[in-house]
Amino acid sequence: MLSSQNNFSIINNWFNNHISLGGSVHIVHDTVSLIGSPEPYLTDIYDRFSKLTFEDVEHFMGSRILDNSMPNRALIEDATKLYYLGEQIKQDKLIFKPQLLHEPWADRYRVHPGSGRIAAMWKCDPIKPIESIYIHFNEDIFTIPQNSTEVRSSQAFLDAITYKATTSIDCTVETALKRTERDTEWDPTIVSTVNWEFIRYSEGKYFLEYKQAWRDYALDLWLLLNR
Repeated sequence: MLSSQNNFSIINNWFNNHISLGGSVHIVHDTVSLIGSPEPYLTDIYDRFSKLTFEDVEHFMGSRILDNSMPNRALIEDATKLYYLGEQIKQDKLIFKPQLLHEPWADRYRVHPGSGRIAAMWKCDPIKPIESIYIHFNEDIFTIPQNSTEVRSSQAFLDAITYKATTSIDCTVETALKRTERDTEWDPTIVSTVNWEFIRYSEGKYFLEYKQAWRDYALDLWLLLNR
């Protein structure tokens, strides 16, 4: 459960508004069955990362956090983040549950934010079902996932979105049915008279701290894959 009164107020207001508009929130108990196994993605990204040179990894570790100009930066970021998240899971330090999206215009469910967390959790234990949080908008095109449990209060939602108490959270609310720079794949085609909103709880002002944390694991991963 979160240990911040300010975040409780944000979440409480969002939850009550979402329910008043006819929406609902659900804990999805087996996310991988909806999005597919992360194994092909993990195999590909680690294989490509292992083929980089030591100099590539050294350059990455010495570059500025927001410097996106270096070659292979996206690959190194993604691979290193996955490895870092795996280490967090092994040490029982993972905080936030992933969020599941329904994109009927693309005929799929997708995780965001949290695709890296899903992949890392699957790699640590491919058998164990992985929970995620699904925000449902009461429109004809959206479908509540099977094998899910409705969250019926803002307090229950608070309890559901994290694995443990934390103050390192920055809740934000944003309009849902439009494109956003924070998720370039989300491209809804639906037009609604309802002002549906997402609540994001795992990124925000602490994001750069997370980026710094996982970049420190780049060399460890490269050495592990090339030993």
